[in-house]
Amino acid sequence: MTLGKPFYAALGASLAVILFVIPPIAGAQSACKGLEQTACTNQTSSCTWVGSYTRSDGTKVSGYCRSKGNRSTNTSTSSSPKTTSKDEAQ
Repeated sequence: MTLGKPFYAALGASLAVILFVIPPIAGAQSACKGLEQTACTNQTSSCTWVGSYTRSDGTKVSGYCRSKGNRSTNTSTSSSPKTTSKDEAQ
């Protein structure tokens, strides 16, 4: 059985959608990326400024603005270790 031109046309269209539409959605950039320090610190609700530093291999990293992330609001500081299903099985 051979596949006809309509099949290959549909396959090509599907691949085009996967390659050109989905990656931009998955790789959405942070609103903080590329902001200068003053603009970053004015975005206090969602952005934070990371000061410049030198890595252990000697590479100098300039300061940059980044997203604070989506941390949960649960601030409990329990000193007891968390158990995992592996711990419970023993």
